[in-house]
Amino acid sequence: MGLTAHREIAIGAITALGHKHGLAVEVYSGNHGFRDYVEILRRSKAFISPLGIGEFSGILAGSLLVKPMASKLEAYPNIYDANITVSTAIDFSDLEEK
Repeated sequence: MGLTAHREIAIGAITALGHKHGLAVEVYSGNHGFRDYVEILRRSKAFISPLGIGEFSGILAGSLLVKPMASKLEAYPNIYDANITVSTAIDFSDLEEK
């Protein structure tokens, strides 16, 4: 699965979850300026991060990081620790239960 397909799966899962539970969902497509991106992050409670997208930015903005297969990843500092990050299935199929 390529990155674009994975991001589309993430957007679909997030959007469906938002509709089901009446949550405000904002998808950042990269078509906004950096200032808008930072403002979106600042307002966010959770940051769903598909493969390859800005998990450090989300954490620095104070959002809960939701990352597929985070339990398999390593970084310093260890932002993928189970006490910091919510790890989901690669296809986000367990997003709602997490």
